[in-house]
Amino acid sequence: MQTLLVVISNDRWSDAVMEQSIILAHHFEAKIILLHTIHVPFWDLPRYKEEMPLDRTLVQGELEGKMKALMGEVLIDFYTLVYFGEVTDQAILEAKREHVDLIVSSPTINVERFVTEVFKPLILVRNQSHDYKKIVIPTDLSDRSKVAIAYTKRVFQGADIQLLYCYESMVVMNGLYDMAYHEMENFQEENQKIAFNLFEKFKADVGLEGTFVVAPEALYQGVLEGIEGMDPDLVVVARGRHEGLSFGSVSAYIARETPRDVLVYG
Repeated sequence: MQTLLVVISNDRWSDAVMEQSIILAHHFEAKIILLHTIHVPFWDLPRYKEEMPLDRTLVQGELEGKMKALMGEVLIDFYTLVYFGEVTDQAILEAKREHVDLIVSSPTINVERFVTEVFKPLILVRNQSHDYKKIVIPTDLSDRSKVAIAYTKRVFQGADIQLLYCYESMVVMNGLYDMAYHEMENFQEENQKIAFNLFEKFKADVGLEGTFVVAPEALYQGVLEGIEGMDPDLVVVARGRHEGLSFGSVSAYIARETPRDVLVYG
């Protein structure tokens, strides 16, 4: 890990993003590229000019001063880029550069669009800065999930990493099947046992412990509730199986809706 691209704009998360990037850069002994994008709504430019400084040199100097103040005695190599434009456009452009290894941003960026164009790890920061000591990885037991797990174990050595596997109850989908309710319950019980055993094997394969939960309703809601019950500092989600407009429906839902910091890998 050599270079972090840190994406900020004029939102309520910017200070937390900068503080978290300093913690990560110090941990990885990496340098920081601080990217600040000023979005100018040209249809309302006169009012906007009164509210926001449009001098890029002035903005750059203020950001560099803030970064140095946040670092304190910690020495981290960094430089600052300030552009006019749209934050996701600029983030995609800079993230595609070969030397960037990890992107740290607030949820302001369009996450679905970003991860379908940039195939690098992305951390979304929503909370005050802290070390990622407890990490939860929701899994679908796929090979993609194994790759995300291996990356997390390698990058966050020493953290308490736990798996979460959520089984979607077949009873909830009873209307889709021509079965009596008691037959569906038996079918559900057998399938739940199979899912549990598959999860046990998966845990052994990747060398981690984890939690098995049954979603009372929709799968994505069960995963989100399971995450909250485990109270992690960071949630890791893998890109879905199909590339396109979404990076995986459950992964996208978690990235949007969880109040936790999220690492999107894939």
